[in-house]
Amino acid sequence: MTGVPLRVGSAFPDPPFEVPGPEPAGFDIDWTTAIAAELGQPLTVHRYEGADFDGIFAELGRSIDVVASGATVTEYRRTLARWCEPYLRSGQSLVVDATATPGVHGCDDLRGLTLGVQRGNTSLFTGPDGRSHVEESTMSLDALGPDTATGWLPTAAARFQQTPPGSQLAWHDAPQRQYVVTLTGTLEFTTRDGESFRLCPGDVLLAEDTAGGGHRWRLLGDEPWTRVYLQLP
Repeated sequence: MTGVPLRVGSAFPDPPFEVPGPEPAGFDIDWTTAIAAELGQPLTVHRYEGADFDGIFAELGRSIDVVASGATVTEYRRTLARWCEPYLRSGQSLVVDATATPGVHGCDDLRGLTLGVQRGNTSLFTGPDGRSHVEESTMSLDALGPDTATGWLPTAAARFQQTPPGSQLAWHDAPQRQYVVTLTGTLEFTTRDGESFRLCPGDVLLAEDTAGGGHRWRLLGDEPWTRVYLQLP
């Protein structure tokens, strides 16, 4: 195999994995360059530009030999290719103000302190790359007597809907911009890029990925999915 190029497929840009520029760069390029050198093969980087990221796997054995593109391992993608052990795992972190709480160096130091967490609003949107992406945030609530509330939000129509346990829906775009308020049931949503999140009772989803790769969902547990759709003008 010496002298035969190792053809690597990567989707640009996706820093720090794939960094745009005149020459291919980034974490994935660095480690595949090292692998190619160990094999005694030159490296050839093929820039994947398809709108559907999962399409990169269809190029295996054709225009590329390996995918190195910060790809998330999902059950669906396991059916498309053989995977090595993950070389990078990302997770969640706790962030503190080092000046205000200089004594916090680990979880044990959090006793007696107030911990802030996000809950409530998840957005599905179509990014500049034409793919569906996920963003989690919290709603801004202002004082309203003894309560807190948003301002009045304009809506075009509303509908209640219930789906039986065990249901799922294949790849699709949002039919229109809308809020989806989950009343019962827990769902797992996945985008074609492998981003995933769960909706639980009380969560609000802003669905506005009306074009592009879309998303799919499946209902977990033995409860039906009861929700309210609030279409936006």
